[in-house]
Amino acid sequence: AVGAGTASQLTDDGSGHMYPAWSPDGTSIAMWHVPRGTSTTAVTTQGRLVLVPPIGGAERQVFEWTGAARRISWSPDGRWLAVSPVSVRSHRERGITLVSPATGEQIDWTTIDKAFAGSTDPNFSPDGTQLAYTRTGDDFLSDVYLADVGPDGRPGGPPTRLPYGGKEASHPVWTPDGRSLL
Repeated sequence: AVGAGTASQLTDDGSGHMYPAWSPDGTSIAMWHVPRGTSTTAVTTQGRLVLVPPIGGAERQVFEWTGAARRISWSPDGRWLAVSPVSVRSHRERGITLVSPATGEQIDWTTIDKAFAGSTDPNFSPDGTQLAYTRTGDDFLSDVYLADVGPDGRPGGPPTRLPYGGKEASHPVWTPDGRSLL
């Protein structure tokens, strides 16, 4: 139940911790560890992606990062974390990166296919075979895209732009059945 139980402070080192995301098996929480005073609207930060046990304890660094600290998406099998350093004004030449929480291995999709440049806010489908994400243009208008995820964590082909009549699509979220995006 929401609000039941006792709150636990998971971090206490005086640094900022942003965008926590539970692992699918519930054994860890991925989050950005950023310098003290970093704003959630910061365009660029030097940070670290860390894993923290939900019962408290030492955080474990997965890798260091330069870019926007934004949403983190776990693959349903827990093999990958999807992140992006892109913000509206910086790192637009970069895009989706998959990171292994076990080894720190990184797969930068933009180096594989430049079509992923500017991709941000990746979110794994419930079955882990696709990523939904947004891409914002120079006019600050955004579109939602889908990309297949291969078993090796690499893109399974070029991305597909979804038809959307709006102006500012961002942070796509899958329905539990994986048939629709909100």
